[in-house]
Amino acid sequence: MNNAALKFDGTSDYVEVGKILGNLDTSSHSIEATFSVDTLPTTGRSVIFGFQGFHHGLQVSPNGSLVFETWFTSPSGDTDSFKIKTDEGFIKEGQTYQATGTVDVEEQKIHLYVNGKEIGNGLSFPPGYELYDYSVDDYGHLRMGIGNKAGEQFTYPFSGNIQSTRIYSQSLSSSDVFSNYVGKYTQNGLEGEWLAESTWENIIYDSNNSYNGNIFNGASLTNEEITARSGADSLDVTKFKLANLSTKGLGIFSLSLDDTSTLDKIDRALQQIIDVQSKIGGTTEALSLREKGLENSIITSTSLYQNLFDIDTAKELSNITKEEIKIQISFSLLQKNNSHRENTLKLLIE
Repeated sequence: MNNAALKFDGTSDYVEVGKILGNLDTSSHSIEATFSVDTLPTTGRSVIFGFQGFHHGLQVSPNGSLVFETWFTSPSGDTDSFKIKTDEGFIKEGQTYQATGTVDVEEQKIHLYVNGKEIGNGLSFPPGYELYDYSVDDYGHLRMGIGNKAGEQFTYPFSGNIQSTRIYSQSLSSSDVFSNYVGKYTQNGLEGEWLAESTWENIIYDSNNSYNGNIFNGASLTNEEITARSGADSLDVTKFKLANLSTKGLGIFSLSLDDTSTLDKIDRALQQIIDVQSKIGGTTEALSLREKGLENSIITSTSLYQNLFDIDTAKELSNITKEEIKIQISFSLLQKNNSHRENTLKLLIE
């Protein structure tokens, strides 16, 4: 789980890698980016990662469609663009995606994958067309977060975070793309890899070669939180949220051996853990006492209930006794009355 990302403001921030990889575009190759969008563009498009302008790269449209675009040269020498894109509304602000665009010269097709899954079935090269050669002019500049450099036309700046970008000198297979998505990155044909965590001051370092990128106009490193990629199940999302709470609470985002304060951060984090353990111990003891109190309360309540039962029983017995006395008195009176009637009858006979 890597939460480091370069944040782009959607105005003028960008990373310039340069023209050194422009020659890849006339042969099989792949480009890949892991990103999240803060704000969708209102007009035009936003360039996430690709070559100068809108000519070749991964882009986001105002309608929320993710686009992989490349340009071709026709037999007559004219140029034209061809695109593969997702449905409208596919890209949601704040969610993280991994997008991969591949160009296969042998197959004569381009493909777009998002989160390890292919969008559609690829797009065939137009008959007689050849891939545009970006190495012959400024279109070969590889950039993140913008098309043309700030101040020129067709900038199409990106608003959001970019965690990583990669470029390969081969067309990745669907299994390669999926392997990258699950974090088992293929090294075959890897020409450049730029991870946000490898940023120092105004440079993002290429962890594979020496094609380091220069950061312009304030694109900044952010470690706000770890995000689950779009489509992750609820269990994974919950794990990420718990990780965010833990690392943010302890203040140990992006520890580095090059950071002289790393040991101090770890010491502070450990002390916080000890303090929390102490609080948990106190809370556990309090809960234990409360449990005992509750147990005593239950015993007392049970005894009280028994007493109440006994009292109620006594009352019932008392009521029964009263009824018996009433019946006995009535029976006695009846007997006396019968005796009186008998004596009167005897006197009358005699």
